Amino acid sequence: MIGYNNLFAKTTDGKMIRLSLNEHGFIRNFMLIETAEAKRFAGFTLIKKDLDLVLESIEQMASYEYKLIVQQSLMFFSIVTYAKCFTQNEGARPSLNFDDVFKGAEQKLIDEHKRIMNLRHGYIAHAGNEFDRCYIVGTVVASGWVNLGIDINCQLSHVVTMTPKLEEFKNLCLYVQEAVKKKSDKAFQKVTENTSNLEDDEIKNLVYKIDRDELYKMIESVEPTASGSIRYDFAKTQL
Repeated sequence: MIGYNNLFAKTTDGKMIRLSLNEHGFIRNFMLIETAEAKRFAGFTLIKKDLDLVLESIEQMASYEYKLIVQQSLMFFSIVTYAKCFTQNEGARPSLNFDDVFKGAEQKLIDEHKRIMNLRHGYIAHAGNEFDRCYIVGTVVASGWVNLGIDINCQLSHVVTMTPKLEEFKNLCLYVQEAVKKKSDKAFQKVTENTSNLEDDEIKNLVYKIDRDELYKMIESVEPTASGSIRYDFAKTQL
């Protein structure tokens, strides 16, 4: 595995491609691989990234250090992001097939997957009342045997206040992540085999023509994000 530098080339369609320098400090040539198998590999990489974020969110929720609104936001994000891995999309990114991923899986993993998908479809996608309820309660106020009145109050029940089953959700993500890794490794192997069979003339035709006036480096932005996190920008540079 070669090293990659803080140096990027901007393609004509706006892609920022990270570059590698050889032992003499010259830019190594690169090509954009856009075969069907390469797109599958890229898609599985994106799915793995999403599952990593879900697992990180679960760890944050388990700490119980945040206010209700943050806990609920993490829960929503985790459910939507997990479900996205199994949802058809209009882009080139593949979606996971339930029958394929859960073939031979333990029933508890299948049940947890269905629970998460139901939460996504029923609550987040359609605001289903099964998961978001408001109870109007009349509490009888009495003094001895004498009723003084009825106090009307609203009692909200959110999805985040339900038993979160975070450990089950975490185990589910780890299981799916392992299945994705196997698919990703297979796609990567196929891309490697296809590119290793390219002739020198084919490589020469596929190599991207780097515009030396369109070289960039990633820098830390002076202005942080609204939450105070570090933000990075691209700045033009010269080699």
